[in-house]
Amino acid sequence: MVQVDGAFGTISVRELSGLSLPDAQPGSPEFFHRLSLVSRRSRAEQLIASAEANAGAAWRAPLAAVKALFEAVGPQQLAQALDHPLVHSQIRLQDQPGDGALYGSGADAAVGLARYFVGRAEFDFVLPAQAFRSGSFLLPHQNVLLRADGPVALRSRQDCVELTWNSGERVTMPTDGLMPGVQHDLLESLPRVKGLPVLNGAAEVCAPLADLLEVGQNRGPLAEARALAEGWRPSDSDLGIFEAGLDLLQELWPQAAATHLRTFGAIVAVPHRHDGHFLSLTTGRLRAGLVAGLVTPVQVADSLMHEGAHNRLWPVFEFDPLIAGPDSAAHPSPWRKDPRPLKGLLNGVHAFANVCLYYQRLAAAVPEARQLAEQKLEFHRPRVQQAWRYLSTHAEPTALGALLFSQLEDVVAGV
Repeated sequence: MVQVDGAFGTISVRELSGLSLPDAQPGSPEFFHRLSLVSRRSRAEQLIASAEANAGAAWRAPLAAVKALFEAVGPQQLAQALDHPLVHSQIRLQDQPGDGALYGSGADAAVGLARYFVGRAEFDFVLPAQAFRSGSFLLPHQNVLLRADGPVALRSRQDCVELTWNSGERVTMPTDGLMPGVQHDLLESLPRVKGLPVLNGAAEVCAPLADLLEVGQNRGPLAEARALAEGWRPSDSDLGIFEAGLDLLQELWPQAAATHLRTFGAIVAVPHRHDGHFLSLTTGRLRAGLVAGLVTPVQVADSLMHEGAHNRLWPVFEFDPLIAGPDSAAHPSPWRKDPRPLKGLLNGVHAFANVCLYYQRLAAAVPEARQLAEQKLEFHRPRVQQAWRYLSTHAEPTALGALLFSQLEDVVAGV
């Protein structure tokens, strides 16, 4: 039994179900995710307090309104409001100043927190003109882009959301977003696929993600990343490929499909590459978001397995490092030319072991995909085994990490 300190005090953890491999039922990833939702309140309140201490006169009224909103809602409403992939990047602005690329100043980020309560609580709010830094403002739970060149008055009620622009124009929409087929010059309803919101078109999300893709590829300017930053949108056929990839995973590994639908909160599709590779990314700037190319159903299922594994570890890392002691980028990795921290090797073993098990199932069940699946296994399997040998002999796991390492040993043995 392992003791974990969190917002609810000390909690005993006996096992880590659903962490090393996906599970059809909620398990450890969801447990730690719930703990993280509770911890977000104090971090968000710290952000608001810091913004109040440093903001100019133009920000004082909206910051006071956001603070009052936090104080008015109950714990359940608060958890529902802050359960969105974008929240993490806003509340970590204090310890990750570089995320100003997403939300500008601390005041921008703090005022932007009001977006998560739209349709989740009853309140009145005026979005200042400064909130529209990217030309639009995402209402996350509605998956709607709001455009304005001045302040917008917002009334959130139990059954509807009312928006009034400084021109006097007014729109009322249901709390879950625009009605299908409704079009408006100042509002844009973004698509959903398999119930997951697609965030392409939200500049405040996609522009910073494009920068991260270029850094991750370490190749300098990347045409696909630039296209994403400039507003590229996936076509209906691209979104159909995502659906087909999830259907394929449902056929091969139902527990994995159920896990990904349960734990991913949004999608950002990445433009296609033309060199035989595809891009995907897991980042704290879109926690629980899938950032990936949608090229073929087989590739989509691969990306879901890889990024889904990272996504299951994210909330655990918020409470426990899993590897004890200092962890400098000084270790060889079979996936990178540059030295990596042991945590990077742990993430790699965890993700690529899941990918290997996916390709094993694909090879066994889909004859026309067997050759590709075997090629992928031939590439990934020795790297997983190599990284695990190094990790298991050089890392000292924490008590919680030891539970995961024990599970991963069995997983790696089966790849």
